[in-house]
Amino acid sequence: MMNHPKTAAPDQVQPHPDPLARVDICEAVGLTVRPGGKRPLVGDLIWDFADLADLPVHLRPGQVRLDFTSIGNPKWRPLAQEYLFARMAPGHEAVRHLPSAFRIPLHFDTCRSRLAELARWFNWLTRRHVTSLQDVTQQHCQGFYDSRRHTRGTHGGPLRPTTSHTLMTAAQAVQEPVFYNDLFTTDRFTDGFIPWAGRTPYEVAGRTRSTENVVQPLRDEALRPWLAAALYIVQTLGPHVLDLVRAVRQYDDGAPWPGEGTHLERLEATIRTHLDQGVPLEPVGAREIGSRLVEGWSADDPLLALNVLSIAREAGLTSFSYRHLAPLRPLMERTVAAVGLRPRWAWNATPVERADGAGTVPWTEGFATAEEAGHMVERVRTACQVVVALLTGLRSSELAAMPLDACVPPQDLGAGRTRYRLRTKLIKGQEQLGGVWDEWVTVAPTYDAVALAIKLLDPRRPSKHVFGRTTMAKRCRSLREWVNGPEGQRLGLEPIPDDQINMRITRRTLAMALAHRPGGLLAAKIHLKHVSIVTTEGYAKARELHQTGEKSQVACSRRRPDGLQRYYELAF
Repeated sequence: MMNHPKTAAPDQVQPHPDPLARVDICEAVGLTVRPGGKRPLVGDLIWDFADLADLPVHLRPGQVRLDFTSIGNPKWRPLAQEYLFARMAPGHEAVRHLPSAFRIPLHFDTCRSRLAELARWFNWLTRRHVTSLQDVTQQHCQGFYDSRRHTRGTHGGPLRPTTSHTLMTAAQAVQEPVFYNDLFTTDRFTDGFIPWAGRTPYEVAGRTRSTENVVQPLRDEALRPWLAAALYIVQTLGPHVLDLVRAVRQYDDGAPWPGEGTHLERLEATIRTHLDQGVPLEPVGAREIGSRLVEGWSADDPLLALNVLSIAREAGLTSFSYRHLAPLRPLMERTVAAVGLRPRWAWNATPVERADGAGTVPWTEGFATAEEAGHMVERVRTACQVVVALLTGLRSSELAAMPLDACVPPQDLGAGRTRYRLRTKLIKGQEQLGGVWDEWVTVAPTYDAVALAIKLLDPRRPSKHVFGRTTMAKRCRSLREWVNGPEGQRLGLEPIPDDQINMRITRRTLAMALAHRPGGLLAAKIHLKHVSIVTTEGYAKARELHQTGEKSQVACSRRRPDGLQRYYELAF
């Protein structure tokens, strides 16, 4: 059982001078705020950096918001602010003289993680009736660390062991604030006290530093069908989807009715026109069919899949009143039986070569609704993202920041050679929060994929970026289901295994494909824009490279990384 030493009475706690009172955090860190935007100050319970002028696109609003009210003890909230300010602005005059302070500033993501763990630590102390940091002992530190060994359910019971990273983060939250003891104004640890003295959080958590990247690349059995499917969708289906988008955007929601009559008379006349001219009626989408079944429609109802709203639009009406369904039902059933149903768009789709080379098929079986056409557009945009991710190795932050003018005009090198470059922001490792502009040399299919993704953007939803903030793993799950489903198999696409895929995995896959070519290690470093060659070695399993005799000098330039074209050829 843990002993709880008595804490000092509130009137015995002597506050220290506050050198950070109401300091402008953005000014201290060197962040530019939009004119009229909010400027968080030390002392505010919530630091919201949403009004920064050059905020990276990949960051969500919650990722740039630090909420100190999550700490239950009000006395420790200023302390947490002082600690995180010191981690964000290590060069501030109140921080730089501290002998044990860290000198590398932390990013927003890391600060948010630190605050979350610090709140757990302080609230854990509060639940154990510790109200002053002067009473914290190594026994408390170890007790909190042990409490983080398992994730816990709603009733507090352990569910499963946590990762070593979680344990290291817990050790950091306990140990690091002690190094800023002289900066704190409302409470301080006992002079000379350091949790786990002589051991770093890495050592406490039993971790060993490794230069090798732990993210596993895609297996060849998954890489080949992913790349082949994405390229087929972009190159073969993409142009037809562009035509589909133009048709959907030009669709007339209904012209004025040229004659007179009641709504019922106009609907009846429209249906009779279809019957007399033999023109098929339009179906509804699968989603609407499901809704009708839930509402009580019979699965055998001949009108179950009939789009009554399209009939109303042809009659010059904006909606279909279901009180007209009963009197029109006999005529509707007779018309459906005689002319059938046909999708509104692409019902006479152009034939294309199957992906497996086994003849030609229509590129689609048609789209009954604009919503279904929109889903197809998103599939193509996802395929564009997969192509870009697999053939450029961009980070998610770099993909999100890609602007609408990302496609740099191709450069003719003569002798039938053309250089393709894509422009976006390099964010990781840069002093500027919003990153710096840079260019990636790539192959023509990647360049074309970005150009197609730009054309498929919805003008009704203006965007400054090609892809913006997106979750690749979720989008790829949906695309994989389509490829492995009836439509993808009709097109002859090879089924894609259920391997995990995301931006980190695609980046690691490309790194190894480049680096394991002759002279490719430095080429991978240049193309992936790593700061250090050690990072590239970690991505590419440098030990394996050396064991296989990778000793040659790099025979490539920044303009044409060796191995990229060969990597593209894996799809064929």
